[in-house]
Amino acid sequence: MMEDIGIRYTSKRIRFGLVILIIATLVDILSFSTAAWGYIIQVSKGPYSSDTSYGLWHSCPGAVMITGTIWECNSYYNINPRGLFTVTYIDITAETHGWFKVTQAVETLGFIGTVTALFILLGYIFSRSLHESKLALLVLMLLGFLSAGFIILGVIMFAVMWDVDILGTYVGIHLEVHLGYSMVLALFACALDIVAACAVIAEVRRISHDDDDL
Repeated sequence: MMEDIGIRYTSKRIRFGLVILIIATLVDILSFSTAAWGYIIQVSKGPYSSDTSYGLWHSCPGAVMITGTIWECNSYYNINPRGLFTVTYIDITAETHGWFKVTQAVETLGFIGTVTALFILLGYIFSRSLHESKLALLVLMLLGFLSAGFIILGVIMFAVMWDVDILGTYVGIHLEVHLGYSMVLALFACALDIVAACAVIAEVRRISHDDDDL
């Protein structure tokens, strides 16, 4: 007798993992697309300072009070293929800041891994051939941990280099550098990927236990 497939016939662990992966994908999309991984503030003598926020793919110049209580984004600018973006007369390029390209690369791999894991899990739930394959669950486990690893690697690289490299390069310019909420979202997505992988591990153990009882 063939086992029924679909959400109704899926274990609570897999349904939990599905919900977690959906949330992880949405959070990762927000982290991936928003321009708030880091801020560079060039302080002036007036009540306002020149401020630009940066994402992985575009920047957003605006104005912020020195107290940091008011933020207004004026417009978005795409980061060109060479990785060039500016704040006033400060240029950040892939040639002199290669870590930025590496961050883009590993965060992209983490995002692809998360989305791929989501589609494989949906296939496991609704496809009989995948549902009967323990290999699909093993691939899900691997993707979950790999995606989390790529994401956290990008976060660590950005967090370290954003401060050290920017301030070390532009000595003599009154700059303040800060990390933004987009990076926090990436960390949240990383944690969710790990939780989803752990849910799959629990399901594999359950299946192995049931096989041993037969």
